[in-house]
Amino acid sequence: KYASLQDVGIYSATLLISNIAIVILTAANQVFSPMVSEIFHLNQLDLLSTLYKTMVRWIMIGSLPIFSVLVLYPSQILDVFGSRYIEGAPALMILTFGYVVRNIAGVSNTILVMAGRTHTELLNSMATVVFSLTACWLLIPSNGILGAALSFSLTLTLLSFLLVMQVKHLLNLSPFDKSLWKPVFAATLTIIIFKCLAFFNISPAGWLGIFWAGPLVLVTYAGLLCLVGWETH
Repeated sequence: KYASLQDVGIYSATLLISNIAIVILTAANQVFSPMVSEIFHLNQLDLLSTLYKTMVRWIMIGSLPIFSVLVLYPSQILDVFGSRYIEGAPALMILTFGYVVRNIAGVSNTILVMAGRTHTELLNSMATVVFSLTACWLLIPSNGILGAALSFSLTLTLLSFLLVMQVKHLLNLSPFDKSLWKPVFAATLTIIIFKCLAFFNISPAGWLGIFWAGPLVLVTYAGLLCLVGWETH
């Protein structure tokens, strides 16, 4: 027996909410795909390299404040579904982390597909399916919801690593540049600030409190990001 119906319901709610963390990546891919296709047609790999880094940076800038809110207030957010769902808070944090790692890989998958490396995409899918099933078999029986969340996040991490390494190996392109630390720093400091406030009992008591705490987190993150400076391009 892997899970009760209640555990399945709680995990479904956490997975649904964590999907918010990948909204920015989904939207970016819609814009990025036709641009990559045209750039490959023109064989302008230098332009693609710049665009690749820029897209990943903007994906991280947009997704990290969402990640911060989900990590800071998982219990309050899950309270929307009812108090019994609050026990899924640790799983929500783990799932959200997995999606953030996936965001770092950014649009690597789109680049591989547009480069005609569909066989590589197929191999990635097969590898992640095998890894996911193995991780679920090992982790879920003894850890329940946490095991399911951990296996999912580890699978996303593996996929992200494969995508970044393959784009680097096949096309000599990397999503990382020196400016990527800025949104990471802003998000990390934002989380630290609000964790300190929570230590002094300054945090939302229920899901309604997210309506004031969430915007405050976003404003703090934006302020810190402006403080460390924007890139000119």
